[in-house]
Parts: sequence; C-alpha cells; structure tokens
Amino acid sequence: MSITRKGYTDDSLLKHPVFIQYPHMQDTRQKLIEAGIDTYSKLLDVISNEDADPDTRSLACWTIALVHETIDSRRITNPLISALKSPHGAVREAAAHSLGSLGTKRGLGSLIDLVCEKQECFTVRLQAIQGLITNKNPHYFSRLRAVLFDETDDIRSRSQVLEWLNYPSGFDPTNDYIKFLQHRLADLRFWAAYRLSQENGDVSEALTVLDTMAAFDHHVPETMSWHVDREALPSLESIYWKRLGLNSLQNPHEPMYLISPAPEYQTFEWQFCVWQDGETFKELPEPHITFRVEPNWLARKLREKWPTVKLNAREPRPQTYLVDWLIEINGEPLIGGLHRDQYAVIVTGNEEIIRVFTAWYQSIIAPEQYLFLYEWAGLAVELKSGISAAGVQAAQADREKHMNAIGERAINYPWVIKAE
Repeated sequence: MSITRKGYTDDSLLKHPVFIQYPHMQDTRQKLIEAGIDTYSKLLDVISNEDADPDTRSLACWTIALVHETIDSRRITNPLISALKSPHGAVREAAAHSLGSLGTKRGLGSLIDLVCEKQECFTVRLQAIQGLITNKNPHYFSRLRAVLFDETDDIRSRSQVLEWLNYPSGFDPTNDYIKFLQHRLADLRFWAAYRLSQENGDVSEALTVLDTMAAFDHHVPETMSWHVDREALPSLESIYWKRLGLNSLQNPHEPMYLISPAPEYQTFEWQFCVWQDGETFKELPEPHITFRVEPNWLARKLREKWPTVKLNAREPRPQTYLVDWLIEINGEPLIGGLHRDQYAVIVTGNEEIIRVFTAWYQSIIAPEQYLFLYEWAGLAVELKSGISAAGVQAAQADREKHMNAIGERAINYPWVIKAE
C-alpha cells in the first residue's frame, strides 16, 4: 500500500506546496534534506525508528502536520502513536501535534490518554488538548471535562482544557463557566470569561457573576497575561447589547473597544509580563494611573453632544460602570460605560461609529493626557490630540503595518500617565 494519496508520489515530499509557496518553510525543508528525508517513505521510517536521533524524529513528526493531507492516514497513525511512547518529550510533543492534525479515531484515544496523564509534561498535554478541539465523542468529552474539575491537576493543563474543550450539542456549558468564573484561581476565571464571550446563545444567567468580575477582578493569571476584569468585558457588553434590544440578524453582537491611558490587553502582556520557564508569567510593576474621569462631568459632556442620550439605561444596574449610556450616531446604536476604576471607557457598536465616538472623547480630554484605543485582546493605538474618526482608522492601519514590519516588542509606548 502506498504511503501517499492519489496524485502524489513517494519522492514528492520536498515538492509539497507548503515548501514551495511559503518562504518561512525553507528552513524546515533544508533540515529534512540534511537529515536525508527526501521521500514520504523515509519520513515514515524515521518516525517508526525508536533508535533515531530524537531531534530528527521530532522533525519528522512535526512534518506530518504540514503534509498530512497528502498521506494515507492508515499508514501513519500507528507510527505516531508509537512515537508518543518515546522517552524524549520533544518527540512526544511533535507526535501529539500531528496526531491531532490527522484526526483519526485511533489517534483520538491516545490523545485523550495523554491529556489525562498528570505526570506528562505540559507541552505534550497542550498539543494533545489542542488536537482534540473537533472531538464529538461523549465518552472522550466526559474524560476531558473531568480534568477541568480535578483540583489536584496542573493549572496550566486545566486552563487549556477550559479554553479548547468542545462541548457536545445538547450540553449547555454555561453552568460550568459560571462555576469557574467564581473559582479561586484567576486562570480559570479568565478562561471561563473567554469561553462565555464565544457563546452565541443566551448566557445572561452569568450576568451577576460576570458583572462582579468585570468590576473588581483586576488580577493577572499565571498562565495568561492580561487582567481578568478586561477579559470579562466583552461578555458583559454582549449580554447588555441583547437586553437593550439592539441585537438583530445584521448585528447579533458588535465589537467592543476600550479607551484607556493604561497598558491593556496584548500591549500589557508584551511590555509588563515576562515568561518564566516558558510556561508562566511574572508580572512587572505597572505604571501608576493618576488620570481620573468624573462620572457626572462625563454625563454632562454626553448630554451636550448627544441630547437624546439615554444615561444609565442598563437593567439591572451594573457594578462595573459608574455611568453608562446608549446613544445613536448616524442612525446606529452605541453603548458604553465608564469603568469603576475611573479611567477606562468601554464602547460597543459598529466600528465606524466607535471611531466617531473615540475622536469625540479624545477631544474632551486634556491634550497632554495620553490615551490609547484597544480592540478586545488587541494592541494599543495612540489617540493623539485633535485626531478625527478618519485619523483613528488611519492610526489603526498604521499600527498594523508597523506590527508587520518590526514587531510589537520593538515599540516603546509613552507610559507617562499625567494627572488632571
């Protein structure tokens, strides 16, 4: 039986489109050449060889994920399962990754066993967890879910299961998420908030707990690198968006943005967190935020600009916001609120009108005060004095280009927070 699928020959490994179309794959291609792996058969031989050099065997296992659609999965599944028993973690990690990409029934059981093995190293378990995201088997689901509730298990693995666990149809995950929103560990609270934000159904049952988190839980998890309260905001906004009757087929939910003088989201991660052992974060001292917005002053400014604004329109009244609003800009609704920390403003709505609001908001703040716009989980866009809505859009585009050119870590933000 041929190792390749129809249309591919044994010696076409190095001619695979992934090595031709993507320049960044040339390094992998060169390593395969240096290892003498120039055919699919040799690739399989190395994976099957328990005495092979671990680095070479690991390379061969990783390569399967790149070219798996050209391979007969019946020929490669068992060798990858055997590689999971290697004494070398790098080989097991690569084998788990490629087994997940194959998605075979035989491979699923082995990946589940890896996830549930507490003594296995985290990086291997992580690849197994991510390889199971399409799993629909109820038995496998119950074993994965048990990892979530095992208080003796590694928090990193539990967090990843919570992030990736695929709940089968007919099982409402909201109750699980609510339990973890109240967990003593910030990591599980963080990922429960994230999973709520990905649900399309009604999650309003979580509103009370979510509101408390968004209002007061300004903690940074060990395994994720921005604040729990910020991760809770999109779900909170989504619930209120629906409660205010703003959802429709055209806009079931809208993007949420954050205006803040502080480092937030990925900017906070890249400038105020450092990796420890490649697996957990250590938080660096944050800049002191002295900037404060008075809620009555902001309410007055909103009325002056938009006389039909509805203030404190949300029911029940959220603890998260000192003042909240519903306004209409160019015929489109926008909701927002001043966070109880008194410096962050949250806005949800059509991206075009968010830019209009953002430019207006910057115009009422002292010109010397630094402000930044963040898309959820995104990077800072500086709002310079006098910026227009078009200028906000241009600044967002410039940041994207800048990121692509030099990388975010090379950017120095002016975290000089000025007092009013």
